[in-house]
Amino acid sequence: MVFFKEMLDATKSDYLQPIDPDIRITIDPIHVFPEDRGKHILIYEADHIKKERQERQQRKRELGKLPDDLFKISFFLDTYNFSECWGYSSDGITFTFLVTRAELEIFIDTLEQERQIIVDKFAYNPEGDGLADFHR
Repeated sequence: MVFFKEMLDATKSDYLQPIDPDIRITIDPIHVFPEDRGKHILIYEADHIKKERQERQQRKRELGKLPDDLFKISFFLDTYNFSECWGYSSDGITFTFLVTRAELEIFIDTLEQERQIIVDKFAYNPEGDGLADFHR
């Protein structure tokens, strides 16, 4: 959960991956990247679209975080996770989601609730230090 919460305030991409590279979660806070048009040149922008863009830019300057800020979240699964694979290949499948800040906050809250249910149901931790010793 800490990783996801930190990404709400991040200004650059980051990823979470265990030592064994069988899965990787990457989050790109695309709302903070500067507008890099590169070779692209804006030829025409309708007046109402331009007005909406300028109003949003003004709100962003005033408020910083907006509920419609965009994040790209990618979940990569190495082929090692599939049957008959004997080692890590750095090949696999990626699921990519484009979400708003509001949707990511709901996801984080839901994930925390589910984690707490699992800890309450399956963890043995008499010290109450937040560390779960899962047992069979």
